Amino acid sequence: IHWQEMDGLIAAWRQRIAALPCRFVLVRLEQGHQLLACLLAIWQLNRVAVLASQSPANLGLELVTDPHDDSIFGVIPALTDAADDTALLLFTSGSSGTPSAVVKTFPQLDAELALLESCWGQWVDDAVFATTVSRHHMYGLPFSLLWPVVRGSPFYSDTIHYSQSLELLCQRFPLTLISSPVQLDHL
Repeated sequence: IHWQEMDGLIAAWRQRIAALPCRFVLVRLEQGHQLLACLLAIWQLNRVAVLASQSPANLGLELVTDPHDDSIFGVIPALTDAADDTALLLFTSGSSGTPSAVVKTFPQLDAELALLESCWGQWVDDAVFATTVSRHHMYGLPFSLLWPVVRGSPFYSDTIHYSQSLELLCQRFPLTLISSPVQLDHL
């Protein structure tokens, strides 16, 4: 997908999200290009994206459903002191207790992306970014979606769940694989 098509997706998301009565918007999109378009629309509307890998009810979020799209919701979170430059509200997995909200501001995201580029930018060249990690995760999003976009690198839109898919991609493109130690061990 090129930027011209992406502009159309962003405009469509912006129209749907503008009708929501909440500042916080829960996003449940798996495809990377759709998630990116939705995030950009949210940010253009000066709203905050909420990414959660588990049920919003488990996180104490009250939802306001968009009647036209079951993948986005307005959210009334317990967190009410988010700063004006808040970009994202993510949640930890809760593996060590109750899931915790993690607030990411635009300056924080910018610093994280600059750090990723300074640490690993010289090794990824023009490789296609692919991920086995959910883009709703606090590391999956910057590593596998935001960083390639900011650096102008292509990314594979789907999350890779099977080693056969990864093998096919490796035959077609040089890859930068974003993964976790557990997933790498399985490969």
